[in-house]
Amino acid sequence: MKTLSISTSSDFVSVALHEEELLSVNTISSKKNHTELIYEMIESQFINADIDKNQLDGLILDVGPGYYTGMRIGLSVAQGLAAGLGIPIIPVSSLDALAFASFTGHRTIFSVVDIKREEYAICSYKPVPGGVVKQMEPQVLKGKEILDVFNEDREKKLIVGSWSKIFKDKENIDSHIKLANPTYVSAEHLYSVGKDPLLKSQYPSYAEVVLNYMREPDVSMPKEALEKEINWSNG
Repeated sequence: MKTLSISTSSDFVSVALHEEELLSVNTISSKKNHTELIYEMIESQFINADIDKNQLDGLILDVGPGYYTGMRIGLSVAQGLAAGLGIPIIPVSSLDALAFASFTGHRTIFSVVDIKREEYAICSYKPVPGGVVKQMEPQVLKGKEILDVFNEDREKKLIVGSWSKIFKDKENIDSHIKLANPTYVSAEHLYSVGKDPLLKSQYPSYAEVVLNYMREPDVSMPKEALEKEINWSNG
């Protein structure tokens, strides 16, 4: 099973190819030009892994929460590719991907994602053999509110994601809190969450994939800004 994974929900653009195992991944920090950059990165991944795009079985997409513009561009690219190749899109939460990629055997995992305006999406997970189990529905909180949540009890916690924007003074963090990687969503992380839904054919049609904004966007984007002529079909 060959899959392409795409994440554009943060300041990082990330693309990965898997065939059960990771074949190739590329992640670039970029606050601008997501559209041009992601097309170039996708093409380079096919070349690096020596895979024809027509061999893909599915596309795993980071659907947020995260940055509005990046997510919109990622969805537009994914839908164009999926439509051209006739493959499904498997939507994956950025919060879930961060939790699955963390490493802990006993701490409660908190995924934190910057969604701008000094607000963050947050969700907690319990580590279990082979993965994690969500303990709450995602919430939107201010940084100070998140600190209050983390310090309301002495339960051991592992914080992943955008914690560097919340914890300004890392030297005075209580021992029950551990700040850890990953600090952003890599396309490599998406595969662990998206592979089972793909195998079980549990996914929406590519035209019905919904982004998880978790709040009103700062701006609206004209359709033309998301489109680019590119032939993803055979050839």
